Amino acid sequence: MVEDPINIMNKTLALHIEQDYIIAGIEPFQGKFSKITKRGDFKFPLYFFVNNIDKKIDYSFQYKYDYEDGKKQYIGDFINQITDSTKTYKWYDYDSELINLFTYILDDIKDGYYHILSSADESVEINKTEKIETFVSFSDNFPNKSIDKLKRHLESEGFKIKPEKICFPKLFVNHYLVKNSIRIEKQKYLLIEALGKNLNISIINAYNEYDIERSDFETYENYGIDPRIRVIAKKIVDDINKHEGILNDTNLINSEYIRHQSKAEKIVAAIEKKKGRIPKYLNIETTFIKEANRKFRTRLSLNEIDELTSLHVKQIARFVSDNYLGKKSLNLENIDKIFLIGNTLNNDLIKNEFERFGKSRLEYVNSDEIYVVLKQLLSSGNKPKKDTQKPEKLKHTKKSKTFEEIKILSIGTLNKNQKIKLLNNDPAPGKGDSMQLLRYLGNNKFVILASTRSLASGDIATVVSPTWIAGIQIDFQIERNGKIIGQFKTRRIVKIMVQ
Repeated sequence: MVEDPINIMNKTLALHIEQDYIIAGIEPFQGKFSKITKRGDFKFPLYFFVNNIDKKIDYSFQYKYDYEDGKKQYIGDFINQITDSTKTYKWYDYDSELINLFTYILDDIKDGYYHILSSADESVEINKTEKIETFVSFSDNFPNKSIDKLKRHLESEGFKIKPEKICFPKLFVNHYLVKNSIRIEKQKYLLIEALGKNLNISIINAYNEYDIERSDFETYENYGIDPRIRVIAKKIVDDINKHEGILNDTNLINSEYIRHQSKAEKIVAAIEKKKGRIPKYLNIETTFIKEANRKFRTRLSLNEIDELTSLHVKQIARFVSDNYLGKKSLNLENIDKIFLIGNTLNNDLIKNEFERFGKSRLEYVNSDEIYVVLKQLLSSGNKPKKDTQKPEKLKHTKKSKTFEEIKILSIGTLNKNQKIKLLNNDPAPGKGDSMQLLRYLGNNKFVILASTRSLASGDIATVVSPTWIAGIQIDFQIERNGKIIGQFKTRRIVKIMVQ
């Protein structure tokens, strides 16, 4: 007698690892999928507290704030640091590799795994010495050396990794089509994903619900952060530094931007919780690492934050439609569905801006819904084809010996005296190509070195937007001979080149 396959226990585990957390799930019997949880949460955070006094190691999302605040014994940015042999933590007076912290999470995942199996069928004997058959997928943001390190550690901890390499966007689209019983022929999907710090964009060609390939992928570092958080963190640091003048090093300023993102997250959460009941101005108290014992205060205008955030969101949407798709000779009419994945892309400002792409074309997915990739990893008979293009980090293309073309420029990353060349164009009759050569002075100010339009050498240009993206126009306030003479708007930017 042949046993019904529906009643055969499936002991395969599925893992998906993001920058900040790992998720796990199992489907012991068909249609009986379970997420593995701890303390009611299915996300296992990759932020750790090493308590050498009580000899305890714990992990929690709360420790992210302590880590970003520079507190010792708190460990974060785990994925990027595990391949650095100089990064260790003290445990019983010995230096231990950071990857060993991963074991504490894996032990809890194993406990949940065995509990679900035992609860699903008490008659089945569970052998905890056997290796656990495991499908695993990784965030597109991981370098290969980090993936290799994670795989080796998983194997050493009793997990037998299935060899299939399946990218997150393909898993997600596959699940979406199967779950909704959508039968298609030759459709093209755009996935914009911000589950971590980076903004990842993929084009997926779906020939049917099972034959799916990724034809293109690009990533933009640090643009996966909620634009409100970016704007608030930068505004706090810049306003205080403008008045106090204690930070004159770009690296210190950038580190404070990152450090203040945690404070900005809490401000955004408070705004969301008290919609309509938040005062127009918020009083902020904070510290800088350079003078840790000193309290600094500033005042945030919510109207100004909204305006800056709205501008940032418009630039992202315009970049996707005009630059990313345009560069690939695609337009919105070529895209059947656009997925915006992650809480960063699920706020009202983003939704309002992206709805101009066509409301019926958009699918919003919050961060808590990504567990569906685990179900797809475990689905039987699904053997996706290999990617036609291996995901790679977006690389800058050198155009000359002295200048390098980039697609996105954050003014806060520039060093004083660094030169920028802007090549722009207006196709209207009598317009055409133009160029501005600028040198950065700091505090969002540039001196004009050369210009093919109305700007004069020596003019001081104060930038209105702190983020420049190829495909947009850039606004400056112009000062000449000590007097403000008005606004200057570039033609549409074709290239941003940094020396």
